[in-house]
Amino acid sequence: MDNAGPPASPPQPPSPPRPSAFRTLGLLCLALCAALAVTSIFARKSVAPAQRENVLSASGSKFFSGLSLRVNSEPSGASVLVNGRLAGCTPLCLEGLPTGSYGLRIERSGCKPLSRMVDLQHDLACVEKLDPVPMGSLTVNVKPYGAEVLLDGELVGNTPLKAEKIPAGAYEMLIRKTNFDSFSARVDVSPQDPLVFADFELKDKVLALMEGMIKSEPQRLTNYIDLGHYNFVNSRLDDSISVFMQGMEVMQTPLNFNGPGYSGRDHMSDDERALEERLRTEDKTRFLREIERHRSGFWPRPDLATFCTKLSQAQELMSRKNAGSWAWAESAANMALRSRNIDKAIEIYNNFIQAAPNSPDLPQAYGGLVEAYLKSKDVPKAKDVFEKAFKLCEKNGPALCLLGAAVSPYHERMSEKSRVIVLEMAERSLRVGLEQVKEPALRAKPLFDLGTVLTLAGKASEAVPLLEQGVKATADPTEQEDRTLLLANGLRAAGQLDRAYEIYTKLLNSARTTVRELAKTGRINVEADRARLKLKK
Repeated sequence: MDNAGPPASPPQPPSPPRPSAFRTLGLLCLALCAALAVTSIFARKSVAPAQRENVLSASGSKFFSGLSLRVNSEPSGASVLVNGRLAGCTPLCLEGLPTGSYGLRIERSGCKPLSRMVDLQHDLACVEKLDPVPMGSLTVNVKPYGAEVLLDGELVGNTPLKAEKIPAGAYEMLIRKTNFDSFSARVDVSPQDPLVFADFELKDKVLALMEGMIKSEPQRLTNYIDLGHYNFVNSRLDDSISVFMQGMEVMQTPLNFNGPGYSGRDHMSDDERALEERLRTEDKTRFLREIERHRSGFWPRPDLATFCTKLSQAQELMSRKNAGSWAWAESAANMALRSRNIDKAIEIYNNFIQAAPNSPDLPQAYGGLVEAYLKSKDVPKAKDVFEKAFKLCEKNGPALCLLGAAVSPYHERMSEKSRVIVLEMAERSLRVGLEQVKEPALRAKPLFDLGTVLTLAGKASEAVPLLEQGVKATADPTEQEDRTLLLANGLRAAGQLDRAYEIYTKLLNSARTTVRELAKTGRINVEADRARLKLKK
């Protein structure tokens, strides 16, 4: 029998695994981070809130070994530049700096800048006292108001300017405004002597241009309108009035094609001269309208009342000076009528009549005076002046025709009794005038005017032949068409309905919409007249 071996030992439990090197390293990292966090918390709490320093480090890490530099200033809030680079503002703490020399510059608005070198061999703290910059004052009171004032390229303010706290020193001053020449000068601001610029104006480029236009074309009224308005809106009221008065004098002076602004009568065609005369007539109307706009407050101003008073005074002085000038009297009277100052217009006409009793323009003055009284509905005075005018012009057929044509439109404004008087004056003046006017071209309008007056006076049958003559003598197609329409109205009023209907029908082919519409209305009225006649029968 084989010998048995020793008995087996009991099984042992497995031994625990040994920790790996990575796990040990991780635990060490966590412990280190926790320590850093605690240290950081205590470090933050150790800085007193009242200090509130800017803490900067040269390496970006607060735990980098190096030196610290603390910089403060009186007053605080100054910018600190280290070796030319902005590091922050005081109070400032720079940490982690290597030893060596550093250039410091401390700047603050209102203070003199301070520069110094520091030799950093150990932690250093410095407090620098900044001296205030001496201040001076600058006053710029030049025209125009609203101009910009710049010192060394920086805007200080707008005129009128009074700046009390300007750092003393030398500056390049610039005063500028759009449409004006700029002004520049080298100035020294001193704390002892206030610097003042006043009592001069920047040169106005637009004003210079407009004044140049008047010099080159002194007979053109639009130049005076533009310059007078420009002065008005820029508060140069006296200059504005002066320019408007110059324009009034130009307006009463006939165009001189051999004068300034024109190449000479012999170098201009008839059409060119006619165009210039037409433009002058249009400019007269615009000139009077523009003066009235400025007077009436179309462009409101706080000093408008002063402008109106001075303008009236200037016009009164000029009226006395030019009392015997019909061109002036006519313009001034028209201006007064535009502003509904009828009494002033009457005064101007009467002054002219008294100042120029032998003037060839006297009939026009009497005619204007008659119209002024009719505008005020003073028919007795109008009739009295009419008789004087009629006697003055009894051998001047064209003047009588003009007088009658001027009087007739005012019948619409009157009572029935006054209306009859006005139409009688117009008829009388036109009849006598036509007896003296023989040229067919000159008779066309007076014939038509007399026919219209007779129609209004209820004498339609007598008016029709005159209206027909007036239409035949009219050369202008547009005027002829208008007068043909009024002839049809006269025929209808005279009871000649068939002829009136025929003319209305022809006018339906007119190229003008207004004429066609009036012709349609005329045919409707004729048909209504026919219907009424049938009812009467």
